[in-house]
This record gives sequence, C-alpha cells and structure tokens, in this order.
Amino acid sequence: MSKKMIAALAVALTGILACNKNYNNAPTTTYSSIKEAFNEQAPKAKVVTINAATGGSFRGNSGTRYVFPANAFRNSAGDVVTGEVQVEVKEFVDKSDMMFSGVLPVTTTQPLISGGETSVNATQNGQALTMAPGVTFQANMPQVHNGDTATMDVFTGHKDANGNVVWTQNAPASGGGIAFNGDTTVITNDSMDMCNADRFLSSPNWQDFTIKFTMSDGSIIPNMNAKAVSGYTLYDDYNGVWPMYNQSADNTFTEGHVPDIAVHFVIVALINGKFYGGILGATPATGSTYNVVLKPTTPAAFKLLVKAL
Repeated sequence: MSKKMIAALAVALTGILACNKNYNNAPTTTYSSIKEAFNEQAPKAKVVTINAATGGSFRGNSGTRYVFPANAFRNSAGDVVTGEVQVEVKEFVDKSDMMFSGVLPVTTTQPLISGGETSVNATQNGQALTMAPGVTFQANMPQVHNGDTATMDVFTGHKDANGNVVWTQNAPASGGGIAFNGDTTVITNDSMDMCNADRFLSSPNWQDFTIKFTMSDGSIIPNMNAKAVSGYTLYDDYNGVWPMYNQSADNTFTEGHVPDIAVHFVIVALINGKFYGGILGATPATGSTYNVVLKPTTPAAFKLLVKAL
C-alpha cells in the first residue's frame, strides 16, 4: 500500500472514529438481517467476454489478473468451445472482504490462513462451461497477508446446507498450485467455481475464553439471536477470519478454537434494525473474559475499520 493511500485511510478512519463517539447520532437506515447489511459492502462480481479460441487475460475488481489459455473451455458434452465466452469473477482478498461476504477461510472444523479467495465461472449462451482436461487458468491476486509466504495449497469451496462456504484442500491434478511472485499470490487451478490459496495454522495453542458484548453504558441488549448478532475473530498478523459459533442468551460468546496470538474480536449487531459494531484487540488467554462495546455506525464505515485491522 502506498504512503498516499495509508495517509488517506488514516484521515478517513479518524473521521469515522470521531463520528462513532456520538452515540446519539445513530444511522437512520434499518435492516432486516445482518446479511442484508453486509451485502451492501460485499465484493461485487465482474463479467467479461473473451474469445474461447484465443483465450485472454483481464483484471477483476480487486486488481486480480486472470489468464485463460487458448481452447481452455469445454461444454457439457465435452466439446471444445469456440466463440465468445462470458467469464464472471469475484475476489475476496482481505479480511474485510471475507467477513462482509460470508466467504470465510475455514474448513468444516478448522481455521485457515488465506492468500486470497476467488470465484470463477464461465458460460456461453447461459450454459455452464468447464475447463478442458489438463488445462489450467491463473488468478494473480494482490498479496495482502503481511508477507506470509509459508507453503499454501489450492483449496476448493462449496456451499453447505446453510449457505456457508466450506473449503477443502484439493491440489489440482493438472500441475496447478500456489506460488508467490513479488507482491502477488498466484493461484493456478484446473477447475472453476471457488478456489482459495490456503494453509492451516501451524501448531495452534487453542485457548478457552469468553467474549461479552454490551452497549457503552455496560447494559445488555435484549433479544440478541443469531439473526441479530454475529461475532468474528480476525488475526492481526495473518489473513484469517474465524466465526464465533457459540452464543449464549446473555450477550456472550464462548470460544475454544482461537490460539494465543494477537487478534481483534469483531462483533456486529442489529438493534431495532439499526447497525452497530464493536472491535477489541487482545491476545486470548484461557479463563479470560473480554468485553466488546457496540457503537452505532454504518456498514460502509465499519468495513473501513475492519479493513484497517
């Protein structure tokens, strides 16, 4: 990130924090669910048209550069595709993209460290296409994971019954994988849909602790069900987001799957349909209790705060 961008972000964050000190200036927009609020700030898809016979390259909304070779696509009958093809891409590069999209870097049970996530689909005349056998494409993603270039693998994603994306380690059969090229994470894959550069945490020392969330005066917010509140742990030094699953009725999350590393707890809630958020930095320790104070804000303002973590 350039010095000018850092300075601009610092100015923006100063303004946001100053506004958030005024608890009587709550936003007027109301939402029916956190998902509805998040969708405003979730990464958007980009659709481009390329010639299937010659292949081509283009950039997604995040700056990710995609490269498709010639004659890369097959239709449902297995035939070589010619003519124009529509390729839809969407990137989830940093922790704020992942959190606000719900495309989190987790397996069914384990947190992951991500080099970036992407969704890629190709169609022709509305019909889904696949990659040809033995052919790969590349997604060259901006590197935003603090220089963490430990060995990563390709993970593929699918949605479970609840609509959550679950990642599975799945090294491409056609010689694909993950590489680092300067400030770029290079994903080479032989199948489309969702793919991710990932690795597991190295020997994590899990801690058991409690996270409470209250208003600024310490009061408990009533009727905080799963639709009205969500909690996340964001790693300070790694590109990872772990969702808090265990919520009790007294505005409390219990957590036993976060290691003793520097993190920020992020809580979002809807109170009378209005958007509230709170952030607290900590290094978790077993037996501890952490209190996150919720403040009225907007999804756009809060995403800027999360993006800066």
